[in-house]
Amino acid sequence: MFNPLRSLVISAVAALFAASCVSAPTETQEKPAADSSVHLRTSLDWEDRFSAVDSFVVVFYDDPYMEDSLRYTRFYKQVSLTGDSNMQVVFQQLKEVVHQREYLKGCRSEGKIWCFEKGSIRQTLYFNTSAQNCTYVYFIKDGNFFYSMPDAAIRKWLEDCKPLARKPEGSVE
Repeated sequence: MFNPLRSLVISAVAALFAASCVSAPTETQEKPAADSSVHLRTSLDWEDRFSAVDSFVVVFYDDPYMEDSLRYTRFYKQVSLTGDSNMQVVFQQLKEVVHQREYLKGCRSEGKIWCFEKGSIRQTLYFNTSAQNCTYVYFIKDGNFFYSMPDAAIRKWLEDCKPLARKPEGSVE
C-alpha cells in the first residue's frame, strides 16, 4: 500500500543528505572570480526623481550640535535657489558614487536640500560638510540610506549659500 507521508519523509531525508554533501569552498578550493563588470551606482542611478528637479530650498540648521538631538532640526534658515549654475553643482554631486546602508550614520546633519519639481518636493538630500569624521550627502529611498562624499564644488556652494539663508516667514526666534 502506498503511504504518501512515508514517501515525503524519505524525500526530505534524501534532500538533507544531498545538501550535507555539498560543502562551501575552503581556502584551498577555488572561489568564483569577482564580477569585473560591477557598476558603481550614483544617486542618479538609484533615484529617478532627481532627473526632473528644477529648484532647491537649502536649509541650514541653526545649531546642529545642540544638546537636544530631537529639537535641533526645528530651528533653521533657508534659501530658495534656481538656475543652471545651482543645478550643475547639485547634479555634479549626484553623479558621485553612493554607498547604500540600512541604518543612519550616528552623526547629525547640518542641513538639507529640498529638491523641487514644479513646486513639489521630489526628494531631500541631507548634508554634513564640516564634521571631521562624518562628512556626507545622503538621501533616503525605500528605507535605505544612500551616502556619498561631498565634493569640493558642493562644499563651496553650501558655504556660499549659507549667508543668503533667512528664517522662514512666521518663524519664532
